[in-house]
Amino acid sequence: MSAAAGSSAGLFRRMASGGVWAIAGRVGLGVTGLVVNALIARLLRPEDVGVYFVVVSGIGMAVVVSQLGLQHAVVRLVAEALGAGEPARAGGVIRFILLVGCGLATLVGVVIGIFGSTAVGLFTDYTLVPGAAVLLGIWVVAKTAEGLIAESFRGLHDIRLATLHNMLLGNLLLASLLGILWLNSQADLLIVLGLAVLTTIAATVIGCRLLYCQLTALGPFVLPKSTHVMGVAAPMFVTGIMLIVISQADLWIVARSLSAEQVAIYGAASRLVQLIMVPMLIVNAVIPPFVASLHREGRIAELEQIVRAAATLSCVPTACVLLVLWIAAAPLLEVVYGPFYRAGAETLVLISAGQLINGLVGASAMVLMMTGHQFSLMVISVACGVFLIVGGLVMVEFHGMAGVAAATGLSIALHGILSLLWVKHKTGMWTHCGGLASIRQVRKALNFGH
Repeated sequence: MSAAAGSSAGLFRRMASGGVWAIAGRVGLGVTGLVVNALIARLLRPEDVGVYFVVVSGIGMAVVVSQLGLQHAVVRLVAEALGAGEPARAGGVIRFILLVGCGLATLVGVVIGIFGSTAVGLFTDYTLVPGAAVLLGIWVVAKTAEGLIAESFRGLHDIRLATLHNMLLGNLLLASLLGILWLNSQADLLIVLGLAVLTTIAATVIGCRLLYCQLTALGPFVLPKSTHVMGVAAPMFVTGIMLIVISQADLWIVARSLSAEQVAIYGAASRLVQLIMVPMLIVNAVIPPFVASLHREGRIAELEQIVRAAATLSCVPTACVLLVLWIAAAPLLEVVYGPFYRAGAETLVLISAGQLINGLVGASAMVLMMTGHQFSLMVISVACGVFLIVGGLVMVEFHGMAGVAAATGLSIALHGILSLLWVKHKTGMWTHCGGLASIRQVRKALNFGH
């Protein structure tokens, strides 16, 4: 067996091992997220459900601001350091990123504690009770730390712990507590938010302990140059902001333009679309450290083979889920959330169509991010974010929720296609579905020598 073939086989086996955990974790995350949203839809009034979705969306934006792109930088820089045989540098990167990210999150949390109620009032007619904004500020700090810890595990090639601490553990705890509430009594919005914060803190504390053990095993650490880390993180930060805009601005437009009940319907439908994203999220959970390592080593042919095979493997379940969503959109919404939410069927179909195209092009955005082309991805993301905002604001006036959903689906598809073409231009690789030939190549590498 040649060294190259053996190397490829070992690489594919490591990816397969990580893929098993990623599949289990992403399926678990999708199921628990669905259960959480379904329980909330049954515990709260529709108008309160709409407010909850707006609050969660705002928290997501605040977390992206707090993380400053560091959640992506840590994967790339740690994977590169380990690939170069420099565990001390890898440990230093993780410590630096956690310190900066949690410090900034604390500042953002204080701002939210002061102005959070006013911000919620800009998009809804709901007034947060005293102290609720402080709760949201604490939530931002906990979720920021949780995300950075999960991505640190990913950079260390520990897909198992990265998967567990990428909201899965918190969702499991939250779903359990909400289930107990649902069986025994009704709850208000403040109680639901309080439980969400509590379970996030618990998951973060557990993650901190596990990460500390791994950092200790790396030995003495060497802190990186801040300019180098921030040079990698800054474009990723802008990209992250725009990706949040692409994924959340539609809800903000609906919240500003339509009723609270329509916000609840739109939010419920858009979250059910997350089912179609599970295969793509699995790919994005597994391949980043491998992309960074292989690109650094100049093994472009192997990298293209891996990325295209992963895209092919993810497209089949994506298409199957999409078919089910299209055929039974309204009944599914009723089963999950209740009869009131059947009206979101058209929204669900339009957004999911954009996600299908995004899935067909593969992990093109992730490849740009992990191969040093984060600035190019930033430009693409800004352009697509502007397209969504302008298109959504225009379409909501004429077509309501359906118009916003159409603009959202188009912006998602456009982001994937532009990223695909730019990866080809910059690296010479394609990332889209490679057909059965890609899968056969992977199987051949895995079975080599058997």
